[in-house]
Amino acid sequence: MASMVTQALKHPKAFAVGACGIDITGVAPHDLDRVLTLQIASFRAQLKIAAHEGLPVGVILKSATPQIEDAFCQVLGEDAAKDQPLILLNFQASPTVPLRLKELGFTQVIVGISPNITFSKLQRALGETVFDCPLSNLWVSSDSPFT
Repeated sequence: MASMVTQALKHPKAFAVGACGIDITGVAPHDLDRVLTLQIASFRAQLKIAAHEGLPVGVILKSATPQIEDAFCQVLGEDAAKDQPLILLNFQASPTVPLRLKELGFTQVIVGISPNITFSKLQRALGETVFDCPLSNLWVSSDSPFT
């Protein structure tokens, strides 16, 4: 996989690595450990490529429990370059995640907000995230498949 990503980054329009991260949407409970192990290995590999290439990284965190948010932040803290932009694509996790990443030393945490912010079950958490985020650190997108 690493050679494919590195090759793709040679394209003149390539400007970031990703999307990579953790998404357990639809994963059966009996498959969770296996899927997380595979996703985290892929996540780490792409973060290392982004750091080596000096590129921003677009990350996803979907259907996350507090334990998965912890794993997500731990992987980023261990493997991502702290001085490169970190774009939280289609952000739907706890409002504490961007704050935790800043505490880990990331200097450019960009929160991607999609039309999902209008969903009633997400309004409070996403609204709190948007409220706490400087306008210069918001990324408005419609890149998720359900928007």
